[in-house]
Amino acid sequence: AYMAAELNLYAAHLALDAHREVGNNAELARRLGLEIIDWWGNANGVQLAVLAVNDHGVKLDYLIDRFEHNVGPVKLVQAHGPRIIHKVGILSGFGAREIEEAASLGCDLYLTGETSHAQYYDAQVAGINVIYGGHYTTETVGVQALGKHLQEQFALEFTFIDLPTGL
Repeated sequence: AYMAAELNLYAAHLALDAHREVGNNAELARRLGLEIIDWWGNANGVQLAVLAVNDHGVKLDYLIDRFEHNVGPVKLVQAHGPRIIHKVGILSGFGAREIEEAASLGCDLYLTGETSHAQYYDAQVAGINVIYGGHYTTETVGVQALGKHLQEQFALEFTFIDLPTGL
């Protein structure tokens, strides 16, 4: 059907999470106005997650608003950490299993896509704020960044077709 319509479909998962320039996690940090200082969250020898900072510190509510303005609607916020945020861990998609690791890295805030019943209380126990931006939403920013990059580098036409799953 794609060929008949003369469309190209590109799908990527872990490679697009981890890419340092146009990946989901790097792009989420940029859209929140944060500086990337390191990578963590090992998956098959590749670090997928971003460790980012705002040296001056910003309010949690500011980052929630910035996410909603630059990325999309927030699904859930767990406010169990400091109100002023300096260090942020970011892992797009389903990253709830990494809440404790983000806290152990000294993060005031962890941004991921979704949680599960099993991990819901991990944020409270760890004393960390968590923003759940939606699995789909947090994994579309890299595709958009890649499309823009290809458009600029190779004069290709790119259209991002947003088909949210609600997850």
